Amino acid sequence: MITLLIFFALLFFLKLERKDNLPYFPKELATFLKGLLPVFILIHHSKCFQDFTLVGEYVVGLFFFISGFGLESSRKGTKNNFMALLHRLNRLFIPLIVPCIIYITLLLYLGRFRLDDLIGYKVILPYTWFIVSLLIMYILYYSVTVACKEPLMVCIVMTIVIVAMIGALTFLKVSSTYRVSSLAFLAGIYAFNTKSILMRCINGKYFRYICLFIFAFTTLFAILDKGSSAYILIPLWCLCVVSGLCGSGLKFSIKPLGKFLSKISYEFYISQGITVLLVNKILNISEIYRGGYLLALLSLNLIIAILCNYSTNKIHQSIINLVKK
Repeated sequence: MITLLIFFALLFFLKLERKDNLPYFPKELATFLKGLLPVFILIHHSKCFQDFTLVGEYVVGLFFFISGFGLESSRKGTKNNFMALLHRLNRLFIPLIVPCIIYITLLLYLGRFRLDDLIGYKVILPYTWFIVSLLIMYILYYSVTVACKEPLMVCIVMTIVIVAMIGALTFLKVSSTYRVSSLAFLAGIYAFNTKSILMRCINGKYFRYICLFIFAFTTLFAILDKGSSAYILIPLWCLCVVSGLCGSGLKFSIKPLGKFLSKISYEFYISQGITVLLVNKILNISEIYRGGYLLALLSLNLIIAILCNYSTNKIHQSIINLVKK
């Protein structure tokens, strides 16, 4: 968390000039973040650096913020119906086919296969709890936007439903990460519908100071609290990160590497359980050697993500060809 705070502070002190005609949260920035966030998550799962132990929930929150913003953006001028939801679900679940097969095969090979380990708030693979949360958000969002057309009504109804859902999850003592991800998703929807206001704030004289203060406060609170109460500020942290990057003056041009990492970002997320299992139980690389261990995780996860992405594209194409027949 301190590493991210220092990075953000550097952006603040650079004081790069920003062009006023740039949109709020441009596509280039979203692509940049989509390629970068899975790497932060893998570093978090590696447990190689103490400073990254609290980063996971915040990075996933930022992913949900992007999802909420992107869905609301794509809603303009299009009809949200059952086919649109089905398209989203295909993109969510088809990439899981090959990783799930690989993971179960590895568990059988190692003699560690237990049906109980595959059941729970995840989709078979470790670290995939966010898919369950994202599935719920998709269903809620498309249900609400079918009934409500005006952005204000969408925001109001989504807020009511998500707050009610959070109350139910709290009563059932479900992990706080589910509650936080839904709030970050909601924050992304609000950010899109208030982007003109946010742009005026970004262009304001004291924006940098306010943004840095909020980022520092939420970061330090997370470090000192180390509990679920700090997670309630994640939506604010996400808004601060995106707004701060939008106002930083940095140019997030989409290079071939950025496009490539963004393209395989989802596979990079869902393959991490496989990678950790391979490195720990088959390659037997010790976590003591932090540099080598992290390098092995990053390299192997990248290879698996590329293979899974390639397989997913083939499956998608096969389904399209089958439907055409």
